Order: sequence, then structure tokens, then C-alpha cells
Amino acid sequence: MVEYGLVPRLKLVSKNDYTFLKEKFSFFNEAKETQLAPVIASAQPSDVLALTVIPGSGLKILDVKILNEGTEEVFLKLLRDGAGEINA
Repeated sequence: MVEYGLVPRLKLVSKNDYTFLKEKFSFFNEAKETQLAPVIASAQPSDVLALTVIPGSGLKILDVKILNEGTEEVFLKLLRDGAGEINA
């Protein structure tokens, strides 16, 4: 499980909204930031970011998937599997 036994949660937010709310989010650690920041940056303004987060002081991002018309299979997998356990 993740730090402190907290269960990951899935948050869906548009890229536009993420830019306004990003102070509420932080990355789980520097390695995750290095890995995931380019994914967030590559999303189009109208794309939806599926953020796997754990609560804490703010929401710590463990994983990011981009959801748009070209990633239907990713969306269906997230609906089926949920956030689940993620090794941070």
C-alpha cells in the first residue's frame, strides 16, 4: 500500500481546471514529478486528466492518464479497474 496506508483515489479534472487548481496538488516525490509533469504538459486544454492521488496536505499525485477521444480504452480501463493499489 501507499505511505500511511492511505488508499489512492481517482480525480478527474480538465487540463484547463488543473492549471487553476494546481496549487492543491503536489507530486508524491521528485521522481514522480519528473515522470508525470511532461504528461500533464502534453495534454490539450480540453483533455481530461485522470489523476490518481492520495490525500494528505493537498493531493499527492501518483499517476496521470490523459482522457480524450483518442484514449477510449484508457477511460474504459480506469472505469473497470479504478485507482487500485499503486506502488509509489
